Parts: sequence; structure tokens; C-alpha cells
Amino acid sequence: MQKRLTWMLLMLMALLVFVGCSSDDDPATPPAAATNFEIIADAVEAYLPNIGTSFITATNLNPMVNADPPTTVVFDIRGAQDFENGHVKGAINTTRTDIVTAVEAANLTSTDHLVVTCYTGQSAGHAVLALRLLGYENAKTLKFGMSSWNTAVTGSRWTEPVAPATTSGSCKDDLAPANIEVADNDLGDDDIQAYPTGQKALREAVLDMLITFEAITMDAVNTGGNMDTYFWLNYVPHADYTDQGVAPGHVKGAYQYTPGAGNDIDRDLKMKYLPTDGTTVLVYCYTGQSSSQVTAALNVLGYKAKSVKFGMNHLFYNNAGYTAGSKWNDGMSGAFPLYDNDGILIP
Repeated sequence: MQKRLTWMLLMLMALLVFVGCSSDDDPATPPAAATNFEIIADAVEAYLPNIGTSFITATNLNPMVNADPPTTVVFDIRGAQDFENGHVKGAINTTRTDIVTAVEAANLTSTDHLVVTCYTGQSAGHAVLALRLLGYENAKTLKFGMSSWNTAVTGSRWTEPVAPATTSGSCKDDLAPANIEVADNDLGDDDIQAYPTGQKALREAVLDMLITFEAITMDAVNTGGNMDTYFWLNYVPHADYTDQGVAPGHVKGAYQYTPGAGNDIDRDLKMKYLPTDGTTVLVYCYTGQSSSQVTAALNVLGYKAKSVKFGMNHLFYNNAGYTAGSKWNDGMSGAFPLYDNDGILIP
């Protein structure tokens, strides 16, 4: 009996040792690799709360390009002829599609300061979003584009689209009163969508976005019958989404997504409500400059989104309830020096 007990104890101890060793020797299950969507979403979530750091005014840019040596590099993505007719000192002419390779060809590091300019500051937003997601942390857009640099290059790029209706056949299409509301539109559990799939790796997705990015004017949106076929994303603070701030309200049916530090375009907040059923997301802000970046980010993530050109300036310009500081006026055009392709100052 004693021998049997001893034998059983020995067997139990051996079993415990075996189990303990086998448990220690078993490799831990490696965590699942992050998907392309998760990698891109992380980059978007890290950047968008800081979107306010991506703008520079003409007044602040001028001394930077005239310093010896210059403290920033300017990339101008306007057409070649417009570039020849007058550009910022030392600027490099490229295209929105080629902005990444142009910056790389200039041998800039991720911390170097660079500015992208276009006609109105809207197309440059797509380019800067691309550069920021790829690590160029000091990439900025020239606010209001070359329209803010010198009246000689302004032309009709800002003044005409937001001018009073009596002065231009291609002017803004102010939002009809029937399409303006002030009450909040809420999103709930029933509105949660699956995230988009099929994203390419970050760099490739960013380069594709630069090729396919699309903005839209209110003239191209049928305000008479299909406003509710879009998912309207209002990218301004809540007070300006209602009639308590600088705007008379918002597009009927629009949902408010908070820019800046309270950024809602986050998987744990409102990103999960964005449609993936083929519905187009129309993003608008005050001027189209922030919405262009938000739209670009959504496109990289795999959403079908377009930026509303000129933003609230196009929606509410002649509405007495629109008093935003970003409401365009001709005084926003400066008189900073222009150069031709030979680097000669234009009189």
C-alpha cells in the first residue's frame, strides 16, 4: 500500500512538472497584425486634432521665403502658365498628383518646413493631408492660396464664386431657406456601419487619393430634390452648426463633427457612423480648406467622400446670419512680391 501511494505521488509530481514545462515552452500566440485600415485610421486620428497647425497666412510666409537662407520651401500646384505669371519667391511648380515625389526630390526631411499653395487653399489641403500622413509634420497650406498673396493673381478664384448673385453668372448658390435647419441631427446605435475594407498600404493609398480626389460645388448638387441622398458632414464647432454662432444653421440633415481637439473622426466616436453602402459623404467647413483635408483623409480610409468647394462662403455668403471671420472679402488679398520663372521680380 505504501509503495502504491509513493508511486502515485511520484506520477503526480512528474505530471505537474510536465504540464508546467509544456506551458512555459508553448510559444505565446502573437497578436494579429494591424490591418491597412487600422494603420491608416491611427495616422488620421493622430493628425486631424492638429489640423489647425496646417495653415499659414501670407503675412507669416513672406519673411520666411525672404530670409537668407529661406526657412521654408514653397510648392505651387497651380497650372504652369499661372505659375509663370507670378509666384512666391523660390517656389517649385508641381502638381497635386506629384506633390509627394516633388517633396522627396527636394530632399526634405520629415521635420523641414514646407508650404503648399494653390489658387484658393482648397486643393493644397489634399496635398498637405497626404504629406502629413506620410510623416512631413511641418507641411502647411497657404491660407486662401495665392488669392491671399497678391491681387494680381486673385482673378475670380475667390471673389467671383462668393460674389453677390447679381455680379456673376457663376457665383455662389446660397442655400435656400428650406434647406437650412438649426436642430441637431443625432446618430445612434442603429446608424453604426461596418468599416470600409480593401485599403492599400498607407503610402499607396495616399498616392491613389491624390489622383482621384474630388471636390464639388453647390451648383453641382441638386438642391431641389436630392439633398437627402448624401451624408452631409458639417465640420465646424457646434455653436456654428446651430444658429448660436456665426452661421444661420446648417444644411438640412447634416451631422456635426467637431474639428480640432474635440475631433470626432475617430473609430471610438463618430467614424463608425460614416456610410459604407455607396452613399457619398459631402464634407463642408467655413471655406473648403479644412474640409478638403478631412475629405482626403476619408478617401484614404476607403470612404466615398467629396469636399464642398468654398464651404459656408458658398452656402451662406449673402445670408445676414453668416458673420464668420473667414468670410471672404477683397481685403484678404495682399500685395506680396511675385516672381517669374527666371526668378525675376515682377513689377
